Amino acid sequence: MRLSCLQENLSQGLHVVGRAVATRTTLPITQHVLVSTDGGRLKLSATNLEIAISTWVGAQIEEEGSITIPERLLADFVSSLPRSAIDIATTEQGRAVELKSGRGEAHINGGDPNEFPPIPSVGEGTVAKVAPDVLKEAIHQVVFAAAVEDSRPVLTGISVELDGDKMKLAAADGFRLAVHTATLLEPVSEPLTVIIPGGLVLVDGQNAHRLEAVPDPVNGGAEIDHVLPSGVRTRITSKLTSGEMGGILEGRQELRTLKSKIDRFAASLALQVNLVHRQGTGLDGLSNRDFFDGLAVATERNAANTGGARVTASSITDPTMLTLDKYEVRFTG
Repeated sequence: MRLSCLQENLSQGLHVVGRAVATRTTLPITQHVLVSTDGGRLKLSATNLEIAISTWVGAQIEEEGSITIPERLLADFVSSLPRSAIDIATTEQGRAVELKSGRGEAHINGGDPNEFPPIPSVGEGTVAKVAPDVLKEAIHQVVFAAAVEDSRPVLTGISVELDGDKMKLAAADGFRLAVHTATLLEPVSEPLTVIIPGGLVLVDGQNAHRLEAVPDPVNGGAEIDHVLPSGVRTRITSKLTSGEMGGILEGRQELRTLKSKIDRFAASLALQVNLVHRQGTGLDGLSNRDFFDGLAVATERNAANTGGARVTASSITDPTMLTLDKYEVRFTG
């Protein structure tokens, strides 16, 4: 494959398909973008096995071909280039690509395009045509009502009903229901209803939603809230399972568990050493003394409590009965 295209066109194309590139996956090929020639143009495709996006970029094709390239590496390099023509060519073995533009040059290892997941053809089945602004407004009118918790996955998506020249979008989270009807550019050949998977909206038109870290009074640390412009909050910590934020939260939980294990080990070691040390006699002739300071019972009030009841810590009278566990005391009366 050998071709030439403009930097701004290629960068925009990579930005479009980048939305479908997998972030954390057991299938590395889904972190690639499929670069191929198609009808005198450059075709870019990406999929995370849930959605697939393809876009075409104007290019001067000298030799046909295809290759898969890691999307992040390709996008970062292309965005760093000045606005000028980029020459793209695969190596003789077809497993790497060379990019040249002015003083910039890169050699990026790629993959076998035959291993890339198949991209479904848009021409198959029912086709609906709608003006971009109409679709954008329709989504804006209903997306706020879609559920963000995955206890009922079907409610996290948006229902789309196509009938004649009408398109009806609906979303609900069990408490709210939003419905919007729009007009298609052309009537559909047959009625169709699909549910489009939803996601977390951070920017909706001119409205910016926030992610805030709030203290967790029960477990310590912080939880993540999704905050709408209206002030409505939704706890989404459990949904952040990928990306840098997901990695931080996963690491935080592992550190909590590790810290708890270390605390238990240290307390158990001190307890066992003290039990043995008490059996001996010191140079001063005294016995039954601890080597480490005795373990103490610590109590703290949960920040979520609404009452005024308190528990006072006391000393341990029989260390052999100590289980080194955390206890929660609740008052129901």
